[in-house]
Amino acid sequence: MFPMTTLTTSSSSFSLSCRAPRRRHPCRRHGHDGNLSSRPSTTTYGKKKKKVHEGGDDSGDDSSGPGAVSAQKKLTPKERRALAKQQKAEEQQARLDAIEAAAEARKKPCDDVNVVMWTLSLATSFQKATDRQLLRGVPVTEAARALYETQDFVLLSHSLTTPDEDLPPEGPVFNYGNELGQELFQYSWDELMTTSSSKTVKTDNDEAMEARKELMQRMESEDYAEFDGVRVDKEGNEFLIENGILWNVRAPPKASDNDDEPKEGKRKEAPKGPLIGQAAVFWKWTPQPDGEVVEKAGLPPFQPDE
Repeated sequence: MFPMTTLTTSSSSFSLSCRAPRRRHPCRRHGHDGNLSSRPSTTTYGKKKKKVHEGGDDSGDDSSGPGAVSAQKKLTPKERRALAKQQKAEEQQARLDAIEAAAEARKKPCDDVNVVMWTLSLATSFQKATDRQLLRGVPVTEAARALYETQDFVLLSHSLTTPDEDLPPEGPVFNYGNELGQELFQYSWDELMTTSSSKTVKTDNDEAMEARKELMQRMESEDYAEFDGVRVDKEGNEFLIENGILWNVRAPPKASDNDDEPKEGKRKEAPKGPLIGQAAVFWKWTPQPDGEVVEKAGLPPFQPDE
């Protein structure tokens, strides 16, 4: 039989050997002494990384850009709709501004309402005086631009002042000239509007001056006349005009002018409105002294029903 002491000791040893083995702390396996301050702290490292990110030191992060505010602040559906509406309105306004700028760039003197009305007076007076038309097949709304841009003939006019105003010493001033006329006489629109029509004749050309004077006198009793004559551009270059037509520009007649009864045995004539200017049209000229003849298409062919 075994002694009691041995059995007790063995039992005690047996009971201790049944306990779970004690594990060593992982820090101790790697040589650390177990102090928390010497351990790598993931929490501290994460905070530092977060601070670097928020501070903007990371070159890949642009937190100061325009999208930073919208990224940080989430818009509500109502705010998004309002923002989209505002952006759409701004785009529409930008398109309208671009259209207006393009229209302004294409604008010409013939687009001015006063020039449009005067152009209609030119065409109406010409037809009444000559039974011919300056244009055919052109809508009234496009007549002013068509006459201004045509390359078929030169069209010029000057206005006559009202009775209570004195004419300039040099005579009536141009108030209209189409693009071909500006090109031939070498005046811009603004220059032409301050130029007397008498300056288109050289003062030292006595023959041309006398011919123009006689033509003006004829127009006092007639509403139109055909003419030939030498004219001069801004630079002093002369050219001979052939088969030109000069006519009086009249305003619409007053209502009282229609009340006059015709004399017995005579046909009633159409009343004439007050004289407000004179105009000239031509399409054939020859630079002097030895230039070649220039002849444009001219007026539309005459039709008896005009």
